[in-house]
Amino acid sequence: MAGGGVRLKKSPVSSLQSGSHQSSVISQNASGSGIWHLVPGTGAYPFLMDRHAWNERYRERGFHGHTGANRFFVEIASALAPGAAYDLAGGEGHNAVWLAEHGWRVTVVDWSEVALETGRLLAAERVVEVDFEEADLLEWRPVELRDLVAMVYLQIPPRERQAAWCTAVDALAPGGTLAIIGHDSSNLTEGCGGPQSPDVLYTADEVVEVIGDRVEILRAGLVSRPVVLDDGTTAIAMDNVVVGRLR
Repeated sequence: MAGGGVRLKKSPVSSLQSGSHQSSVISQNASGSGIWHLVPGTGAYPFLMDRHAWNERYRERGFHGHTGANRFFVEIASALAPGAAYDLAGGEGHNAVWLAEHGWRVTVVDWSEVALETGRLLAAERVVEVDFEEADLLEWRPVELRDLVAMVYLQIPPRERQAAWCTAVDALAPGGTLAIIGHDSSNLTEGCGGPQSPDVLYTADEVVEVIGDRVEILRAGLVSRPVVLDDGTTAIAMDNVVVGRLR
């Protein structure tokens, strides 16, 4: 899962709490942002996470806590000629490292310094060059336009995520490709794991509604993803994938 990447405006606690996890404890940081707390054994996070919480999560997971690029992202990027890319809210840079291994010049943008440091270690281990930039996506602006802009599992409230999607479009070079991949709203009832707050889940249709007038939509829809649970069994998570090309 990618890092949060943005500073959130304060939201009412009642709007963040998931009815299926009433036993979870919610805390508030100094800025009033909610924090997701892990539901043991499920991989689910019912509450919003702030920068400190993301840093703690990455710190606890450690360097080898997760490996490999997102399968849907790899499918998208494999069809493109290598160029320059941004991985926005890219966390530990697994997608970015994959890109670098396949000839791309890539920059990860995320607000978690712990994730970015882990990403630097991963890039060094794989002997590839990746740029890592610490920034809040609600304030970040691209210094150059790129051929590919990715945003994978940025799960934040509607106003913030829609602003981030627009920023992603702003970072595209003419003819550039946008890839947005997220936990789908249907995952709450039909899937497993992931955030358990409806506020931070969305559909491909929402993405298209926000950016469809600026990019040519090449793909938009629901996809399923197998997830191996702690007990070794496999469950299905529901994601969405949107691919666009700057007009």
